[in-house]
Amino acid sequence: MLSRLPRRVFKTKPFLPATHRSLPCAVQSHVSVYKCFGTSAVRFESQSLHDPLSTISRTHGELDLRNEDDLASNAPRSAFHVVYLRDSCTCSHCIDPSTTQKLFETADIPDNIQGKISRKHLDGSVTVAWQNDIPGYEDHQSTYTSDFITSSFAHPPRLSALHNREQEPVLWDQNIMATHSTPTDYKAFISSSAALYHALLNFQKFGIFFLCNVPSQPDAVTHISDRMGIIRNTIYGPIWDVKSHPLAKNVAYTSSHLGFHMDLLYLADPPELQILHCLRAGEEGGESLFSDTFRAVETMRQQRNPLLKALAEFPVTYWYRNDGHNFQYTKRTVEMEWPPDDHTRHADFFSQVATTIKAVNWAPPFQAPLVHGISNNGPRSGKAGNSLSDYLAAVKVFKRLIEDPASVFETRMAEGTCAIFNNRRIVHARRAFTQREGTRWLRGAYVDRDAFQSRLRILEEEMSTGAMA
Repeated sequence: MLSRLPRRVFKTKPFLPATHRSLPCAVQSHVSVYKCFGTSAVRFESQSLHDPLSTISRTHGELDLRNEDDLASNAPRSAFHVVYLRDSCTCSHCIDPSTTQKLFETADIPDNIQGKISRKHLDGSVTVAWQNDIPGYEDHQSTYTSDFITSSFAHPPRLSALHNREQEPVLWDQNIMATHSTPTDYKAFISSSAALYHALLNFQKFGIFFLCNVPSQPDAVTHISDRMGIIRNTIYGPIWDVKSHPLAKNVAYTSSHLGFHMDLLYLADPPELQILHCLRAGEEGGESLFSDTFRAVETMRQQRNPLLKALAEFPVTYWYRNDGHNFQYTKRTVEMEWPPDDHTRHADFFSQVATTIKAVNWAPPFQAPLVHGISNNGPRSGKAGNSLSDYLAAVKVFKRLIEDPASVFETRMAEGTCAIFNNRRIVHARRAFTQREGTRWLRGAYVDRDAFQSRLRILEEEMSTGAMA
């Protein structure tokens, strides 16, 4: 028998949105405060027929879904906003069982919706009964599993959706990567969901992993890409070859040294996964180099180097104008990402952790002429802390960090090896090689982040349910 639920007490105080605070006092006085179970509300009432702000504004209460044992043991509070709970309902009336799509809109939730716990189940799930629900949802109840209750606070879904990182990045140097670069066997990667899952987790953590024993067949890169997501078509085609040509349209198609860079930064949304399969290694040179830009950024942050702000603020344009194409896009060298409720982003730039780095943009061969900081005066001179002089000093520090021999992982890719790396985190380079036509042949492809994340989530579901082969 379920024990009687304790009576809930809500503290309520009038609240006016910023748009209402500037109204005349005579209008502000028409505010009524309401108290009800599961919610507290403030209603703005205007008697002026000419007042355009005759809207309703409310602040909703919370429901604590802890069970009695949690309450007795002072377990962490699990109080949910009632609108969050209503919006999260997954019953067949709210989520279509066939399409899995939502059957109502968040905007449909009434301002005066009220929720009350109607039952606590032995398995830890909780059922909430709704009053003043969406029209058509009369006598509606929602049941929330214990996993939903605990995981919502342990790993907030909204925060997870923002960062989309199930694994925090492991920042690496040469020594760390040397101990974590053991390749995954191609056959296992293709045939085993478990092998694929662990390889993709390594990609999440280190931004790079390798395959071995890949068949020297032109379509092997297609099979590898398809296992991780959907191949992205670009101006180079869905699959492209890296060979040296006498009149190359891209520096990658020469035998010259190719410095550290990322691909396709002249696009608004560059691909995240890059796949490079070695079909022929050539005879001399051509070693591949990789470096972790997130580690370089974090090093500057730990040192509280003020030049880091220039990397995060100064705009740099990348372009590709060749072979009938004219692409260009302006980005910051370091793209940061904060949760929407993080109030420290303006208080202390250097207090953030490594997971706030969204992406790094570094492709000197494709950098267009600067359009910011043209002169020391004028509209494009650059504000304090964001000048061209600061940017120049910052990129010198950044370049030194990513090119430091202790930070660089170098490998000569043999035939049958494949590198898969994060094009928004890992910079790659190549040493010059002896040019003999057809002696060095790499085949490549790109996969977008969304397709990769979809595949990883499916694998995680298989892992959690024990269905992984």
